[in-house]
Amino acid sequence: MVEIKLTPGHGRDATALTERRPLGATIARYRMTRETVGSGGEETALIVEVQRGGGVIRLEASAQRDDGAEPDFEPAWSALATARCTETR
Repeated sequence: MVEIKLTPGHGRDATALTERRPLGATIARYRMTRETVGSGGEETALIVEVQRGGGVIRLEASAQRDDGAEPDFEPAWSALATARCTETR
């Protein structure tokens, strides 16, 4: 699952987003967490924030795998890299 939100002002937990990754012309702040949950295997969550247009775009993605392999979050990163903010009335 991938969820992308635009929030005005500052992000919710910027100090907890300790990793950095270039994303187009900006730098994304992010973190990944892993939890062992139930019979579906390990769940990995990715939280990313980037500054755009006076606000913050926040991406939350999660994947659950029982084979021990790393989840592929590249589609989520690509979605965030191409996200555009427009004003609607």
